[in-house]
Amino acid sequence: MSQGRYLKPTSELGSQVEKPKNVYFADLMAEPLEQWAVAVGQQLVWQVSQPNASQRNVWECWIGEDGALYIRYSDAAGKFGARFENLHYDPTSGQLLDPMTREHSCGSAAQQASNLYDGRMNATTVPTNAWTDNEGYRWWGDAPDLGWPAAVVQPRSHTIV
Repeated sequence: MSQGRYLKPTSELGSQVEKPKNVYFADLMAEPLEQWAVAVGQQLVWQVSQPNASQRNVWECWIGEDGALYIRYSDAAGKFGARFENLHYDPTSGQLLDPMTREHSCGSAAQQASNLYDGRMNATTVPTNAWTDNEGYRWWGDAPDLGWPAAVVQPRSHTIV
């Protein structure tokens, strides 16, 4: 097993997954964008782990050296991996997050995670498979420049779970 994996799926952890502090993009402008990606990833794992939130189990979540958020999860349709890049853009509008805004609906890590979860992970159809790894996870999402196999196995800058 690779570093960071829960021994139990997040659905069994439920209330054991501590709710992370919500931060705003504006609060992290002086920090590397990696810290923003970590905050969004923590919120995403927390949202998926809530009872009755989904039938998904997060097995692993990390930030790659390329700054993208990677997540391995399973649900009734199978085992999946997703990659999300450019987390400093609003996925609903395509606009750069405003570093001067501190509103939940615009620029919070919780809202950004909700946009990814509700808007991209909760699709009614099974995501289009771009690549399947050795563990059987079917990867989808923002295609990496260096190719799926190299991106998924690249060193991690931060492991969330």
